[in-house]
Amino acid sequence: MCIEMRWTLIFVLVLLVGCSGEEKLQSESAENEIDLFSLLPSLPTCKGVKSMEKFVGGCSLINDSFERNQIKGGGSTHWYAAVRDDGEEGIEASVTIEDSADVGVVADGRKAVLFMSPDDQLAHDTYLISEPMNLNAFHHLVFVASYLPVNLESKVTLAISKRDTPEGLRIEICPHDPTTCGLGTTPVPVALQSTTAWETIWEEKTEFGTGIELGQHVARDWVTREVQIPVSRFETYKSAAIFRLSVSMDSGYIGDDPSAGIEDAFLLDNIRVFGLKSVNSLEEAAGAATRYAGSQGN
Repeated sequence: MCIEMRWTLIFVLVLLVGCSGEEKLQSESAENEIDLFSLLPSLPTCKGVKSMEKFVGGCSLINDSFERNQIKGGGSTHWYAAVRDDGEEGIEASVTIEDSADVGVVADGRKAVLFMSPDDQLAHDTYLISEPMNLNAFHHLVFVASYLPVNLESKVTLAISKRDTPEGLRIEICPHDPTTCGLGTTPVPVALQSTTAWETIWEEKTEFGTGIELGQHVARDWVTREVQIPVSRFETYKSAAIFRLSVSMDSGYIGDDPSAGIEDAFLLDNIRVFGLKSVNSLEEAAGAATRYAGSQGN
């Protein structure tokens, strides 16, 4: 069953969950629906826009399917770090880019990011944190993420904060300066864990007990979600806006034994972030973006 959530013109958070991979935007007075899933891939990259002052419509800020060996580097400049709540980074945080030959079919290309908690019988939050982005030209952001939930649990207790949380994905923003957000020369764990600095704008709570076995899954097991927020949520920090994809997991190995195979895990792929420009409404921005894409021959 499709879920349609009406949205107003007063810059509230909107989450549109589509049906069969399609997600559509519709205002209460519009006669025609705007298919954002069809529109977004046609938008130009923001780096390719010559003048943001004259710019109308929308453009792509991030388009990453992780076709490389490391999250940072390999030509990607999108990410500050993949870091666990205790400050461990990358491989030490059990966040790695894996090939489809090892983990099974991915959402796009041949690689995806695998999140697991290490074999210490403890649950952790792990974050994929963006570099600060200049959003002054935009009024709305659209996040699109594809993920594979593998036997997620409805509740785990985080080892550090002792907070109960479901395993799974959250999108969070930090409307503060980088230091407050924990983005130092090296990540600052206390700031990364702060629920005052970091605000959850979306959380997936429905992907538990799927019975998916990593490596035995099929393409339709992947889930794609679209989340839209007003840039005004970043308050006075729109020129250096920071967001993160946060994954909560306990030990992913059967019996906490790395030689026994993977019991639960989380794959993330094909992360896209789009900026839309319209002071009035998300629908107006999408309409302007459609016209702009058409004028560029896309």
